[in-house]
Amino acid sequence: MSKISITHKTTIERIIKKLNEHFDELEEILADEIEENGSMEERVEYLDDAGEFIEKAIMRLEEAVRR
Repeated sequence: MSKISITHKTTIERIIKKLNEHFDELEEILADEIEENGSMEERVEYLDDAGEFIEKAIMRLEEAVRR
């Protein structure tokens, strides 16, 4: 991966900050969505998958900032 510009680094840092600030809110949105459409087991599995996906996305952004 190529080096990231200062502008992009700043943008990524802002994205990470916003994701972290609103993580609980995002989880609530996901919970509301699956509450209406699925069994309890499906809901838990879906939230786990979504949470892992979001955490991986944040980690990738943080790695990009460090480069």
